[in-house]
Amino acid sequence: MYFSDIVGFTSVSEKLSPEELAELLSEYFETCSQKILEHKGTIDKYIGDSIMAFWGAPRKLEDHSLFACRAALAVKESLIVFGEKWARENKPVLKQRIGIHAGEVIVGNFGSSSRMNYTAIGDGVNLASRMEGLNKFYGTEILITQAVYEEVKNFMVTRKIDIVSVKGKLESTSIYELICKKEDVSSNTLSWIDLFHEGLEFYLDRKWESASLKFQEAKNQKQQDTVSEIFIQRCEVFQKNPPPSNWSGVFHMETK
Repeated sequence: MYFSDIVGFTSVSEKLSPEELAELLSEYFETCSQKILEHKGTIDKYIGDSIMAFWGAPRKLEDHSLFACRAALAVKESLIVFGEKWARENKPVLKQRIGIHAGEVIVGNFGSSSRMNYTAIGDGVNLASRMEGLNKFYGTEILITQAVYEEVKNFMVTRKIDIVSVKGKLESTSIYELICKKEDVSSNTLSWIDLFHEGLEFYLDRKWESASLKFQEAKNQKQQDTVSEIFIQRCEVFQKNPPPSNWSGVFHMETK
């Protein structure tokens, strides 16, 4: 399951007439949808400025998580190209957030006697939507769950960024930032990811000072790294007020 949303859509829409907004959205949806379809995805619906899609239905698809991640990266690359075009035309440059989760859901025609919709329903759909929303908190662009990570880890470069329990769910999941395909990664990116992962290991071992130093090193390599900033702040808090002995590292999200 795949959800995407435009960053700051409200402020973007305020600057455009309805006609201009419709034209920009049409171009945006066409670009994103084309990449999803090229990577064997099924477009479920457009919800305002959001896109919902899924893989594995109506036809069974092997490596569905890998196709979804490839689609997300293709969409990201396309929006960079279109961003340059929109900037030249003095239009708002659209950026997006994407959340991906893999799990069991029911897919079929649902609705009323007067109107039906082919869609997916189930807890897995909700979790995919939550992943999209978490990007705003962490300052990331593409987040995937542990279930997706396990299926794509040999092909994609990711960064484990937290263990979370999203609002409305008791079970926790590790979440990962999807960076790029393995063949496209640079040595600098790998170094940055390693530094952060070292910090995360110290953090989960309750070694706050060592963790903070590693997170600071990661932030120095990538200045606009909100995730590292979040963990530096957490380490400062835990140094003064350590968590209880049964703390497992899970962060409980209070908002969607």
